[in-house]
Amino acid sequence: MASLLSKTMGYSETDPLELYNIFMNKSNTDLIMTRVPRKRGNILLTELLYSPCVEKKIPGVEAFLTDLPYNLLSRGEYNKVPTIIGANSEEGLLFVAGENDTTYAAMSFENSMPKDLVFHSETEKKEAADRLEALLLNGEKISKEVRVKLSKLHGEPYFNYPVAKETELALETNENPIYSYRLKYGGLLNVGKIITGFFKVPGATHADDLFYLFKPSLLPTPTRFFEMTMVNRMTTMWTNFAKFGNPTPVLTELLPVQWHPVKKESPESFVIDVEFSTAPLWDGDSMLFWRELYEKYRRKETVN
Repeated sequence: MASLLSKTMGYSETDPLELYNIFMNKSNTDLIMTRVPRKRGNILLTELLYSPCVEKKIPGVEAFLTDLPYNLLSRGEYNKVPTIIGANSEEGLLFVAGENDTTYAAMSFENSMPKDLVFHSETEKKEAADRLEALLLNGEKISKEVRVKLSKLHGEPYFNYPVAKETELALETNENPIYSYRLKYGGLLNVGKIITGFFKVPGATHADDLFYLFKPSLLPTPTRFFEMTMVNRMTTMWTNFAKFGNPTPVLTELLPVQWHPVKKESPESFVIDVEFSTAPLWDGDSMLFWRELYEKYRRKETVN
């Protein structure tokens, strides 16, 4: 992706050091505004450049990331500590909002399959894409009118599935408690959902959890009673975890339900909403679809 970005700027370099030198001498505007053209049929997330990059071995230099994260997690080669890990229920709404009439018209499930899936043949890829399309759209055609359903394609393989899989892998090798959450609460601080026009859609989208944990200076202090209740709940649970390694060390009026660590035998997530509840870690047919697909086609080798 770095090479493609430099090519868009008019260069033809592929050497990492040369690419580094090019980017270091570019302005912030050049780096932010230059975009790699999206391949026809792809979704917005295929344009994003930020993903783990396995480092090349350089003599005398200590590497940080020496293999694909999946492989490191599978072998238990990571720092094992108590962990809170989770995602929001409707992660993809923020990203499907970036599509437009032109991209909807060109979009296809087959071209939009994640790039870390390696199919044995184009036939298998098409079969998987057709299954997913039937699962999400149930016979409806790709269009702006079904963008809420399409948001699963933007959210689950990039956020919800990786979080669930990392949790599952950690349960195999980490003896410390792992607390899994899913934020479903939709309120006045769900900034991502509000700015993208999805306020009436139930659930929380990407980054909505941040506004219940940290107060941006530009946002007014919420005055609605339950908004402050949710802020107090979230900040108290995260603070408790930082202090005690347990988000709910004692039950209180604010936190009347125990948030238990994930159990390997029957993994569940703690659902944060108006009322606390639990749900299976692998919740829903589409999440089970991604789990099955990655078990069969996940790329486990680095690509030069």
